[in-house]
Amino acid sequence: MQKLQFKTKVSDTGTIQLPEGSSFKNKEVEVIIVSRTLKKRSQNANEFIQKWAGFLAPIKGDDSKYAYLIEKHK
Repeated sequence: MQKLQFKTKVSDTGTIQLPEGSSFKNKEVEVIIVSRTLKKRSQNANEFIQKWAGFLAPIKGDDSKYAYLIEKHK
């Protein structure tokens, strides 16, 4: 049994377009349709801050090394 799995959108008229080069044209097939729903989870400002806090925190380094590298690569 051949199997073809792809994602598509059902048109306004209710038709489904098979991918180009499909070997299923003019053959009897079994169709299973699964609706894909996107879950959008809303996040309030406090949750966002707690999740990302410290991610882009400044790097604490030795100032003398920084000054040396800046001077070296001018």
